[in-house]
Amino acid sequence: MTQPKNIPDQIGETVQDALDHQDFSKIQDMVQRSMGAAVKGIGVGLSQAAGASHRVYEDYRRSQAERLAREQERQEIARVSPSRFAEPRSQKVSGVVMVLLGGVFSGLFGTVALVASVGALAGAGGLFASSAAVLLALAGASLGVAIVGGKRLGMISRFSRYRRAIGASEAFSLTELAGGTGRTAAAVSKDLSKMIEKGLFLQAHVDQGADTLFLTDVAYTAFRNDQEERAKEEYRERLRQQAANGRSQERPLTDAEREKLCEGREFLEQIRARIPDLGSEDAKKKAEAISLVADNIFNRAEQDPDAIEDLDQMVGYYLPLTIKLLDAYADLVSQPIQSESIGVSRHEIESTLETLVGAFAKLHDSLFRDMTWDVSTDISVLNAMLAQDGLADDPFEKKAGHNYE
Repeated sequence: MTQPKNIPDQIGETVQDALDHQDFSKIQDMVQRSMGAAVKGIGVGLSQAAGASHRVYEDYRRSQAERLAREQERQEIARVSPSRFAEPRSQKVSGVVMVLLGGVFSGLFGTVALVASVGALAGAGGLFASSAAVLLALAGASLGVAIVGGKRLGMISRFSRYRRAIGASEAFSLTELAGGTGRTAAAVSKDLSKMIEKGLFLQAHVDQGADTLFLTDVAYTAFRNDQEERAKEEYRERLRQQAANGRSQERPLTDAEREKLCEGREFLEQIRARIPDLGSEDAKKKAEAISLVADNIFNRAEQDPDAIEDLDQMVGYYLPLTIKLLDAYADLVSQPIQSESIGVSRHEIESTLETLVGAFAKLHDSLFRDMTWDVSTDISVLNAMLAQDGLADDPFEKKAGHNYE
């Protein structure tokens, strides 16, 4: 197969042919085609060269940007590290010394103790036995020193890993830190708390609820302030909801509730009817106090039917017991001879009546607690809404102490 001729051979043949036939038109055509091919080749070459040059430039620019970013990060870490991290050189040195000396002395004391033990077993006397015991204790203490030193070195090593992972960050996720160091989040949190206690972190705070390690007091304070603001807003929202909903409307009494109130008021009438027969002014005052407090309780229960279910013991036991006590007291007072035993019994009944006064007073307070809570809520709603409108001080901004003039 004939090989294709190259451009110089084609040009040479074309020129020779033109000279032989005296026709030079083919030379011009050949020159134009040759120039076109050359120009096209130059264009492709330039395009390829430009593409390669652009890729080289982009790679260079990207590497420079990465290098600059690493350098800036390194400078930022170098800038903030002195205020956030302690340099654990002294602790590292002490750990190494403890491991070395502890290991050497534990081995030395252990060897001598072994020799002394052999001597004691060979019957060389009690001196060898006591010496062996002392030496074993020293060997154990030395081993303990070595273990403590090893733990200290381990802590320093973990501190270095944490420090590299944190970099220049002001806050870092405990979970992310655990994943980067191959430890559990609980272990990392415990580790960090111990390191903070040891002074390796100069400003750090661990917040397990937020799963975050804060490296600076400023970052932690900002986080706490944000939490407080969020809590304030949630509190105000609850107040707005309470104000919008209002207190639940009172419902009418059921027949069973009305019957219980009537039964209780009948007991009160019986108590009042017995007061004149008590004789003792002290006993009369206690009975009148029971009657007054119980009457207020029934009035409150009538306004708030939900409270009637709390009166079962009062109506079913305490009021009937009070009537029995008053009958017994009146019977004792009516005796012509007030013996010592009668005086003791009267005193016991008076003490029991005083106890009942206190019990009824506590029940009265518990029934009115819900009402005072509602009033306090209304006041809180009013103050919060006034503060939002700029018409009063924000209750959150008030200090614990108040000075009144």
